[in-house]
Amino acid sequence: MKTIITLGVCQAASLVNPSNYPKINSISTVDGFSLYFKVNSSDSSIVDFAIIVKGAANGWAGLGIDPGTTGMTNADTVMARFVNNKIEIADMFMTGIGSAPIQDTIDNLLDKDGGVSNGDLHVKFSRKINTGDTARDKIIRNETMKFSYAFSTTSNSFSSAHDGNTRGTFTTNLLQYVGTNTTSGNPNTPNINSTPNYVNFHLIVTGAVFFTVLSIGLVFTFLPIMAKPNAFTDLLLYRRFCPLIKNRYIGSVLNPLLELTIGEVLLVVTYWLILSVWAIYGGVNATSFPVGRAFAYVNVWNFSLILFPVSRYSVLLALFGISFERAVKYHKWIGRSTFFFVTCHFIAMLVENAVLGNAAYLWSMSSMSYPLLGFIAWCLLGILGLMTFEPIRRKVWELFYYSHIILALCVVALVIAHGRGWVMTLPYMACSILLFLFDLSFRWIFGFGVPTKLVSMKYDEQAKVTVLTFQKRFMTFLNIGANMNAGGFVFVYIPRVNPFGYHPFTMSSCKKLQENSVYEFTCHVRNHGKGYSKRLAELAKKIESGNERAENVSVRVEGVYGNLSIPLRSYETVVLIGGGIGVTFVNSVLEGIIQREDHKIQTVHVWWSLRQPAMIDLFPLLRDDVNASIKKQFFITSQQTEMSEQKTSASCNHAVMGKMDVKKLLESLKQQDSSKERNIGVFVCGTHHLIVDVLNTARELSDFQTRFHVHKETFEL
Repeated sequence: MKTIITLGVCQAASLVNPSNYPKINSISTVDGFSLYFKVNSSDSSIVDFAIIVKGAANGWAGLGIDPGTTGMTNADTVMARFVNNKIEIADMFMTGIGSAPIQDTIDNLLDKDGGVSNGDLHVKFSRKINTGDTARDKIIRNETMKFSYAFSTTSNSFSSAHDGNTRGTFTTNLLQYVGTNTTSGNPNTPNINSTPNYVNFHLIVTGAVFFTVLSIGLVFTFLPIMAKPNAFTDLLLYRRFCPLIKNRYIGSVLNPLLELTIGEVLLVVTYWLILSVWAIYGGVNATSFPVGRAFAYVNVWNFSLILFPVSRYSVLLALFGISFERAVKYHKWIGRSTFFFVTCHFIAMLVENAVLGNAAYLWSMSSMSYPLLGFIAWCLLGILGLMTFEPIRRKVWELFYYSHIILALCVVALVIAHGRGWVMTLPYMACSILLFLFDLSFRWIFGFGVPTKLVSMKYDEQAKVTVLTFQKRFMTFLNIGANMNAGGFVFVYIPRVNPFGYHPFTMSSCKKLQENSVYEFTCHVRNHGKGYSKRLAELAKKIESGNERAENVSVRVEGVYGNLSIPLRSYETVVLIGGGIGVTFVNSVLEGIIQREDHKIQTVHVWWSLRQPAMIDLFPLLRDDVNASIKKQFFITSQQTEMSEQKTSASCNHAVMGKMDVKKLLESLKQQDSSKERNIGVFVCGTHHLIVDVLNTARELSDFQTRFHVHKETFEL
C-alpha cells in the first residue's frame, strides 16, 4: 500500500534547501527540473533525495531510477504531488511507454516530506541503496546510472501524461561523492555529470614509476654500447639463474619465466607494483562492490598496456632496444594476466551482487554499465586465450592469427561499451591504440606501398630448401632499426602461395646494390612437406621449369625487423650456433661481421648441426674459407647420408659425422686462455632442444672469470 504524508500547513522545514546538499550532487535541467542528492550522514546505506520542479505546484513530478532503453521502460519510479495541502509521494514502477506507473506492493521510501513555494513543487524522500525488493526496486550502484524524469504543471493525476517536452533523461553516480555538505549555490545552474576532484594517486604513482623506469632503461640500453660487458652488466642484464625445461609444450609456457634476468625481473615487479596501486585505488574509492571495483581498475591498467609489446615499430625498441619478437612474451603475460583478473572481477561482482540478492543483474542490459556485455567479453577472452596455446599457434598459424585479431577487436569493443568503458577504459587505452594504428600505417606503407621484386626462386631437391632472392628500395621506415646483417627477418607475402597469410623468414644475406640504392636480400625456406613451405617449393619448381617467370610473381615484403639482445661487436670471441635451417641466422650475422671486417679483431666460431650435407653448398659464405679467425665445424647427424663427391675440400675439412655436443664445445672454448677475465657472445638459432641446451650450458659454465652471454633467435610469436 502507498504511504501518504499529510501536512496541514506547509512549513519551511518541508521545503528543499539546496544548501543542505553538496554542490557536486545537484542536477538541473533547462525545463525546470532540479535534483539534489547525498549519502545519508547517519547511515551510509541510505541516499537522501530532493526535487524542485518549477511551476508544478498544481501538478506532479516523477523520477525514474535505472530505466531500460527508454525513460519509461522498467524504471523504479517515485511519483509526487501536492493536493489539498497534502504531499503525496508514492513508490511506483514504470512498465513501458504509454502505460501509467503502477503502485509497488511494498513502499520502500523513507522520510517523505515536501510542499509548495512560489508555485514550485518541493519533494524530499530517502531510500536504501538496496531496498531488498528485487522485483520492482533497482539497486543504486556506485557507477554512472541512467535516470529519467517527467512532470506536469497542469494536472495532478499520476495517470495523466506529462506536459509536452517536460521529460528527459540524464546520467550520474549517486554514490561517487561522499563528504561534507557545501552550498549548492544557484539551483538553476546546470551541473550535470560532474566529477569530484579526487586525488588520483594511482596516476601519480604510475607516472613517477614510468619516468623512473624509462630513465634507468635508457641508461642500461646505452651502457652496453658505451662500455664492454662486465660483471655488473652480466649480473643485471645477461645472467640467468634457472635451468630451462626441455619439453617443448611445458617449456613454451614456463621457460620465458625461468630465463628472466634480474633486469627483466625488476621490470615485471614494477608492473605488479603499479597493478597493486590501481587495485587499491579502485577498492578504496568504491562505496559498493569494492572487490569487484578493485579488479575492474586492474583490468583497465592491463588493457592500456596490452598493445605496446606487439607494435613492430615498437616503442620498446626505440627506448630499450627490445624488438617486438622478444617483447611478444610480455604481450602474452599481460593477456593471460588480463583473463585471470577479468575472471576475478566477474566472480567478485557475482558474489557481491548475490549477497544483495541481485545476481541476475550481471546478465542484464538494464543499466548504463551493460553488464551482459562484460560477461560476453569474458567468454570471448577465454576463447582467445585457448587459441594462443602452442599446438594451435604453431600448427595452424592462420587460424590463430585471424581469430586473434577478430576476437581481440570484439573484446575491446565490448569492454569499451561495458561499465562506461568509453570513460573509464578508452582514455587509458587511447595512447596504445594510436601508437598501434601508426604502427599499422607504417607497416602497410613500407610493406605493401613500396614494391618488392622477386629476382629468383630456386628449389634444391637434395637439401629440400627453397631459395628466394628479392630486391626492394626501402626496407623499413627510414631504415631505422633495420639490422640487415644481424639476423634481421622479414614477413613475406606471396598471394600465389597463400592469399590470406604472410610468414616470417630470416634474411640469410643482404647487400645494397650501389648502382640504384636497392637492397638485395635472400631467404632460405625449409620444405617441411606440407602447408606453406610445400606450396612455396612447388611454385619454385614451376619457375625453374620455365612455366612461370619470377618477376611475374606478385610479392610484398614487410620489414626488416629484429634486434640482437647482446652487443655483437663488444666481444673478442663470438660463437654462432645453428641447427638445420636455423643457419640462415648464422649466415646473416657472419656476413655482417665480414662486411664490417670485425673478424680481423674477433675470433669467430661457427658450429652447425645439419642432416643434409647438400645444404652446405647453399651457403657459400659458410662453405668457403674466408679468414683463419673464422673457425667452422659442421656436424652431420644423418647416418644414411654420405658426403657428396662434389663437396669442396674445405667443406669436408669442416664436416664432422655425429651429433654436436654443445657442452663439450663450450667447455673447450672456456679452457682456452682461461687465465684472463673475458666475455663470450653466443648466438643460437635452431630447434627448441638446441636452444635450451645452449642456454643451460652457458648458465652452468659461466663464472666470474668466463661469462657466456647468449642471444637466442626464435619465431615463437
